[in-house]
Amino acid sequence: MSYEEYHRSEKSSDTSVDLHVFDMRGKTAAIGNKFKGKGYENTDFYQNVNLYFCDIPNIHVVRDSFKDLVKLVSMYQFQSALIV
Repeated sequence: MSYEEYHRSEKSSDTSVDLHVFDMRGKTAAIGNKFKGKGYENTDFYQNVNLYFCDIPNIHVVRDSFKDLVKLVSMYQFQSALIV
């Protein structure tokens, strides 16, 4: 469910619920991308939203490592199923 869908639902009347948005880039990189016409989430448009920058230096390496980990776990699960 997107934030917009949530906001339109009856649950949005609960103001004690916060939405936490995590941008994996550093804030400097996000601001730099904003000048290129890209940018990051503008929390001024939403209620109860917190934006966090995680300062991961190279998210592409992290993504590729995650894909490799998923492949490894999938191979292990497949091999374990054959042994049973």
